[in-house]
Amino acid sequence: MGDPSQLLKSLDTVYTADSVEYLPESGSITQASHNSRGYLVVGTYQLLDSVNNLPANRVGKILVLKLYDDDPTFEVINTLDTDAILDLKWSYSNLYSKRLLGQTDAKGNLMVYGWNNGKISQVACQSFKHATDESKECLGLSLDWSDRLNTDSPYIATSHSDGSLAITEICESNIGYSLETKNRWVGHDYEAWIIATNYFDSNTIYSGGDDCKLKIWDRRLLPCFSSTSPISRAPPSLVNKSHMMGVCSIQKHPFQEYTLASGSYDEAVRLFDTRKMERPYEKIDLGGGVWRLKWHPDATKSNLLLAACMNNGYHIIDIRESANFVKNSYHHHKSLAYGVDWCPSNVQPQKDWVACASFYDHLFSIWDTSK
Repeated sequence: MGDPSQLLKSLDTVYTADSVEYLPESGSITQASHNSRGYLVVGTYQLLDSVNNLPANRVGKILVLKLYDDDPTFEVINTLDTDAILDLKWSYSNLYSKRLLGQTDAKGNLMVYGWNNGKISQVACQSFKHATDESKECLGLSLDWSDRLNTDSPYIATSHSDGSLAITEICESNIGYSLETKNRWVGHDYEAWIIATNYFDSNTIYSGGDDCKLKIWDRRLLPCFSSTSPISRAPPSLVNKSHMMGVCSIQKHPFQEYTLASGSYDEAVRLFDTRKMERPYEKIDLGGGVWRLKWHPDATKSNLLLAACMNNGYHIIDIRESANFVKNSYHHHKSLAYGVDWCPSNVQPQKDWVACASFYDHLFSIWDTSK
C-alpha cells in the first residue's frame, strides 16, 4: 500500500479514470495566487452494458478540480459529459488569447475545449475514421500540442488505434476556432499508442506503437491529407527497435533539447539522446508497463521524471543518478496506474504533489512527494 502519510486526499471518479492533466492558475507555475495550486482535469472512460443486443456504448466525463495548498486540498468545481476519453492535454500556452484543452476519445474524435475561469466548453472538433476500412472503429489514443516553445502555426498531433497518425492545425477566425487536418498517414502496424512533438523543432514528431517500434517523422516529408484520397504509409526518418514490447509513452524534455524519454509494456523507461536515436543511453526497469511519462515542469527540477507504471504504481525518477534512479514511489492505487501529473506549489516549492488516476478502481488521489 505504501506510506499512508503520502496520501493527501482521494476521490471516487465513478467511471474508470485514465488521464490527469494539471493547469497552473494563471498558466504559469510562478504566478499562481497564494493558497492556490491551480487546477486539474481528470478524464474517464466507461464501457456501459449492452442493451437489446446493441453494441455497448463507451462514455466519459471530464472532472475539473480546484487545488489548494491547505484544506480541502481539492474540490470538484465542474464536470462535462463526453465520449470515453483516452487522453487529455492542455495547450502549453494561450493560443489566440485562450488556454485550450485537447481530448482524444473512443469515437475517433479530436475535441478542443476552451478554458474560462474554471469552466470548459467545446470550441472545435475533428473526427477521424478508420484509415483503411471505414466499417471498423478508430479510437483516438493520444495527442500532443506543438506550442510549448513556439506558438507559430500551432498544431495537434494525434495517434489512433488503426496505427495511423495525424497532424491537425488549429486556427481562429471571426467565427471562432477551427481544426484542419494537414497530414494523416499509416505509421504503425498495430495500435499507435503514443505521439509526441519535439518542442524545439516543430517539424519533428515521435510515435510509438504496439509493433514495438519508436519512430521519428519529419513533417516536411509527410503526405498531405485529402478526404478524397486513400491514407497511405509514409517513410519514417528513423526507426528504433530497442523496445521488447509495445511503446506506450514518449515525452520530449522541455528544457534539455536533446533528451527524450520513452516507456513500454516491457516495464522499462529508456532515455535517448535525440542526436543518436539508434539506441538509448539509459534503460531503467520499473516493474510495470510504463503508460505515461511527465518531466517536471520546473526548470530547476529538470532531472525529475514521473512515471505511471500500470501494475506497479507511480514512480519519480532522478535521471542524474547513476544506479538508484527511483527517488520515490506511490502504491495506494489497487488498479492500473494510467493518469499522472505534477502539481507544483508556488508557496512551498519543495513540496511537490502528484495527481494520480487509476482504472478499474476508478480512483483519483493526490500524493505528497515530500513524505
